[in-house]
Amino acid sequence: MEGKLHIYHPDRKLVLFEYTTGPTSGPPPSNVLLFIGGLYDNFLNVGYVDDLSRLFKSSKPTWR
Repeated sequence: MEGKLHIYHPDRKLVLFEYTTGPTSGPPPSNVLLFIGGLYDNFLNVGYVDDLSRLFKSSKPTWR
């Protein structure tokens, strides 16, 4: 999967992964699906998040 890795708390090394589901040019999709993991989850710790991102993949994405 393609995406962007964002560091949102550098002192604690906490990261956020944003899947890119289509073209990155143009206006961003108007809908956002945010998955909040458990206490010690981190980048790609939960396996089914990849499967969820594939459900929203299209040539003209409305979700990110």
